[in-house]
Amino acid sequence: MIKMNKSDSKMASARNVLAMFLSFSVLMSSSAADSGKSVVVAFDRESAFDAVEQETISVIWFTNFTEEIDRVEVTTSNSKNSEVTYYSQPMLYTTNSPVEINVTRVNGEVTYYGEINMTTLFVGFNEVQIYFYDKDNNTIGLVTKEQKVYLKGQALADAFSYGSAVLQAFLYFFMGATLDLAIVKTIVVRPVGPVLGLFCQYGLMPSIAYGLGLLIFPDDFSLRLGLFLNGCCPGGGQSNMWTHLLGGSLDLSIMMTTVSTLAAFGTVPLWVLTVGPTIADGGNFVIPFVDLITTVVVLIFPCVIGIICQSVCPKVVIYSKKILTPYSMAVLLYTFSFGVYAYFYLFSILTWKSASAGLLLPLLGYTLGTLLAKLFCLTMREAIAVGIETGIQNTMLSIIILTVAIEKPTANLAAVVPGSNTLFTPVPLLIVYIIKKIYEKVRGKEIPEVNTSTTDLKSVDSKPVELQLNGHSIPDLDKKSQLDAEGGITNPAADLRDIA
Repeated sequence: MIKMNKSDSKMASARNVLAMFLSFSVLMSSSAADSGKSVVVAFDRESAFDAVEQETISVIWFTNFTEEIDRVEVTTSNSKNSEVTYYSQPMLYTTNSPVEINVTRVNGEVTYYGEINMTTLFVGFNEVQIYFYDKDNNTIGLVTKEQKVYLKGQALADAFSYGSAVLQAFLYFFMGATLDLAIVKTIVVRPVGPVLGLFCQYGLMPSIAYGLGLLIFPDDFSLRLGLFLNGCCPGGGQSNMWTHLLGGSLDLSIMMTTVSTLAAFGTVPLWVLTVGPTIADGGNFVIPFVDLITTVVVLIFPCVIGIICQSVCPKVVIYSKKILTPYSMAVLLYTFSFGVYAYFYLFSILTWKSASAGLLLPLLGYTLGTLLAKLFCLTMREAIAVGIETGIQNTMLSIIILTVAIEKPTANLAAVVPGSNTLFTPVPLLIVYIIKKIYEKVRGKEIPEVNTSTTDLKSVDSKPVELQLNGHSIPDLDKKSQLDAEGGITNPAADLRDIA
């Protein structure tokens, strides 16, 4: 676990500069040095300074300071993270004082004590500063105590994750029911698309993420790590949905998602355990294999059930074809509404740098993945699938690795990068989808959607075609000649009719 030391805040006034020279965090020398004693300031509950959001804390400070302390002033360096709601003035300590103090922590002698009440507001780091003044209002000492405010229980975030898993399971069932097995067989025989997708997913994206991290976050290792981990993760489930909506090859998309998720068991540890320590030296990098297995189960099992339904329940196929697009839009709406609400805290710490990283990573993935697919002579539908599969990552896996690798609340703050990626990943795709729909309206007809299922054999004319020569029928024309006359292998309807 990496221990983060927050750098001291710059003092704006001359008083603060002077106070820094007089500060004492645990041990400090003062006029009491004449008696051979060190001045100590301690707290009855040191751990109380580290609390979750929206929590009220109360601590007692005590010291063996021998100079007369006339008054104190308690402030915080960042009012966004926590605020001081009350602090008492210094009180002389006696054996009859109504507080329990461990005097051994201040060399066996206590002279003054006081109370501080605080309320934690928002996740992050803060510093609690206690100024000591004499009767002439001169600063005679300063105590600076680091405070960590942790993220409050993520019940909403967990609910969103579980809800997404359920919706994705049904989505994969509908996709499995509409898969064209003939196309899948062709892809398996000639796996150019999946192999190219693997290269883009685990060769291109981690390299892009690493380079963007150096460019955008040169001085913040935690944000660089968050971006790099995001780029190392396999494709997300929404890649298949967007491939369907934008007219790509859904069959190829599902194949690539399955292959990349299975390959993640080897590629993710390889990248994280070799390059991760160069970004965060000493990080406790743990690969969430359980979550990877869960992803595989959520992906494959419903899809297999859908494929089986193609044979045992053809009506389900028809229903799945009709519902796939509106259901995909419902999932998208769920993500943009409940997802934004569940992770709303990220907007409070979102900067232009983290927003840029969250947008550039998927955008470069979409662009380079599509261009490489066209370079390898894939069709436009296949290129769309490769581009989308490249640009979309499973951000939840990166957040899990991040929260284990570095301590909280640093991990919560670094999660803004994968969170930003989640928010901005659909933006370019949504813009393209809107343009596509406008184009369809302007032309007065729809651009064909993804052919997500086998061709409907009922729509193919099953009547035999009777060729005639000089007005006479030729009933004994062999099948090959007949198919050639109808268009041969360039006519899929003829091939399917013959199979039927």
